Amino acid sequence: MVANPDTLDGALAAVRGRWGVHSLVRLNTHHAAPNLSESAPPWWPVAGVAHVPQVLELIGPASSGKLSLALLWLAALPSDGPLALVEAADWVLYPPAAAACRLDLRRLVLVRPPRRREILHVVLELTRSQGFTAVLASLDAAAPVSLAEAGQLRSFAASAQTSVLLLREAAPHGEEAPLPLTDTRLRIEHARWLWEDRELAGQHLRVRTERSRLGRAGDLHEVTLRLYRRGSHGSRTDHLHLGPTLRAGGGYALAATGS
Repeated sequence: MVANPDTLDGALAAVRGRWGVHSLVRLNTHHAAPNLSESAPPWWPVAGVAHVPQVLELIGPASSGKLSLALLWLAALPSDGPLALVEAADWVLYPPAAAACRLDLRRLVLVRPPRRREILHVVLELTRSQGFTAVLASLDAAAPVSLAEAGQLRSFAASAQTSVLLLREAAPHGEEAPLPLTDTRLRIEHARWLWEDRELAGQHLRVRTERSRLGRAGDLHEVTLRLYRRGSHGSRTDHLHLGPTLRAGGGYALAATGS
């Protein structure tokens, strides 16, 4: 209950006027994320399709949209079970970003190991626990992962039916330490910001499949992450969607081209 809604609306309007319409996201409303049924690449979760990557690696430079794409990927998973996000001192989840991707914040369990070098160990333990639908973490590009560790991760993920999504910063000249036994390895080759009326409206990504057990290596997908706004100025809710067009009923589309 707000004592003076007009005062609150005025304050919110002032914040948006100074820092942009996407500077605030309402966290008290959850809308289930729709699933893609058409034009989805093989690595995208689709309701009714059994083949969801067990271990997916997503590589991209800083500010390339890989975390937004990862959060949308998690929101699209058919299961509504708990999700584990492993944070680091230099990689912390911003809750409004998760809410904008239509992730129910009540499902999120945030874990922060005391030392970054322990992240892979934490991911292994969370996956082995069989308590999560998916585990998301960011690994250093240069951090080596042994074949034994990769084998454990794949075995735990298969046994628990848990999807593991690993984000990695792109190294110069694509010289990341190899991550063996992943189902799918994606690389964001290019990213550009989208602007409308001098406001950030989204991001366009070019994503290449470098390795895949579910499709062809080398496939290229053009992906658009687009923000849209709902409601009045004082109660507007921002959501992030895949695709250049917004379907009737609040769905989203994915622009994908194979090559």
